[in-house]
Amino acid sequence: MKQTIEYGLLYGEGFITVDWDATQGDAYGIDPETGIEQKAGDIEYNAYEPIDVIRAVNVNGSQYNQWYIIRRYENKFDLIAKYPEHADDILATNNKYDPLKQFKSSLVDLWSDEQIEVYEFHHARTDALPEGRYAKFINGCVVLLEGPLPYRNLNVYRLCPGELSGTPFGYSPANDLMPIQE
Repeated sequence: MKQTIEYGLLYGEGFITVDWDATQGDAYGIDPETGIEQKAGDIEYNAYEPIDVIRAVNVNGSQYNQWYIIRRYENKFDLIAKYPEHADDILATNNKYDPLKQFKSSLVDLWSDEQIEVYEFHHARTDALPEGRYAKFINGCVVLLEGPLPYRNLNVYRLCPGELSGTPFGYSPANDLMPIQE
């Protein structure tokens, strides 16, 4: 939450996803068929800058967004462990040069060979899509996981200090400092 608030103050809005990770939490037993340790699961929170969130920008307010695509970075070897059937595609994936992220490269090494871009598509339950939709993919075409939205409501939340009237964008006091900075 703290990171999301910081993004909101800096960029006018920040985003957070609230997911359920069945591979986390305390172990409670062994699956007799597979021999794999079973875990209780746990909630996972992730904060995102606006640059990592793709959404409809032609709506009159953020409350009208029905879908989001979230970009995140994940370890390719962890992905192979979760999706072994896509091991070759995951291994072949490398980060593309992203000039918008380059300014962080002096602080954090986003360009390592182990961290790759992973996208998650979240679509709300609507009349046109009663079960919603969720997909996790890499390289724009390799779908790792897809199906109905596993949550009752969208699990992507937006935080912003203020609304930029008539748009889906947030407004922050930091926006007022841009002319002075210029």
